[in-house]
Amino acid sequence: MKYIIDGYNLLKHPLFNSYLKEDPILTVKSIVPVLMKELGHNFVIVFDGKFDIPPDFVGFVKVSGTAQDADTYIVNLLLKKGADNKIVVTNDVHLSMRVKSVGSSVISIEEFFQIIKKKERKSYHKKVRKDGLSKKEMDDINKELKDLWGIE
Repeated sequence: MKYIIDGYNLLKHPLFNSYLKEDPILTVKSIVPVLMKELGHNFVIVFDGKFDIPPDFVGFVKVSGTAQDADTYIVNLLLKKGADNKIVVTNDVHLSMRVKSVGSSVISIEEFFQIIKKKERKSYHKKVRKDGLSKKEMDDINKELKDLWGIE
């Protein structure tokens, strides 16, 4: 699954205020690594206008240029690359209707935030401890021992 994210819609949302900087480029530099960690290479953020994209974010950040807006860029991207296995992340009703008309799915910024948080929680529980066991494995062993010893 690849997420195509309406950039300014994402950055202006209160859920992402902790990443907000005065300069949009600095905001992008703070949020892209988080998304890379949770989604790998399965996302692209699209912005209106034209600005210099940091070289290490070229595959993850796109700008629509001056000839079209970000909404049109997103729809054209879906038409060009195909709408299968792509989800557009936006709260823009007009863009949502256009995206659905070309056969792609749409989720809200809030739903996307929950996906990111869910992935963060999963990765936290998979962290390996010093002894080589994950937290879940340790919890399972503790539960089994408590049952054997008749505790709780």
